[in-house]
Amino acid sequence: MLFIGAAGSDPVPQIDPTLLAVLSIFGGAALAAIAGFIGAWLQGRREHKRWLREKRFDAYLKLIDLVNHMDDQPVILAEYIKAQSAGDEEKLKTFDMVQINLLLDDYDPDMMWERFSEVRSSLLLLGPKKVDAAMNNFARSSADYDARGALRAELLHHMRRQLKIRY
Repeated sequence: MLFIGAAGSDPVPQIDPTLLAVLSIFGGAALAAIAGFIGAWLQGRREHKRWLREKRFDAYLKLIDLVNHMDDQPVILAEYIKAQSAGDEEKLKTFDMVQINLLLDDYDPDMMWERFSEVRSSLLLLGPKKVDAAMNNFARSSADYDARGALRAELLHHMRRQLKIRY
């Protein structure tokens, strides 16, 4: 249906009021549904980031506990374990085995490796690669406490950065 406006003006098509009401209702509902889907998608992303941060935090706490335990290890035991893993028979002969056995009772390398593997599995899944690389550098480091201290600081830096902790 066309209505003609004022004299001499072009005819302007008018929309039926019922059709206008129906379009407004369905248009509003469609916009609300789209906004709801976008909101749910954004909320899901936020929840995933929060979950990932929480899981990383838990894994990092386990790693820090393991690193502290590794740092408490006496230097002589660390040197013995390194020589043993390298298969250096000459160096192994230089150690006092009574002292080593007493230390091994307190610092079981199998238990340490099991804990390391558990923490590493979590970090491989949760990421990021920089934390995993820093952890491997620390685990392979020598018994030199200064070098281990620098590697430990690097590891903590990467963990804090991933958790967005300002220090």
